[in-house]
Amino acid sequence: MDSSDLSREQLDKLTAQVFRQLRYLNRLCERMNRVGWSSTDPVYREAYRARDAMQGLRMAVHYAGCNGVGRDSKR
Repeated sequence: MDSSDLSREQLDKLTAQVFRQLRYLNRLCERMNRVGWSSTDPVYREAYRARDAMQGLRMAVHYAGCNGVGRDSKR
């Protein structure tokens, strides 16, 4: 199984969940900056790594739902 096997409904649900988590991580990073969290702190760095990884997942899920983007559509 891979992402091309997901139905439109499954992709929509996955997109909603990933987007929800990305919004949380964006808010977390914004709050850390606002209160002056040290950028050398391991928790700060990992929060940003998590946010960047979630953004990558969001884009992968988005493109999985696009027809004609580098592969044949099974939908």
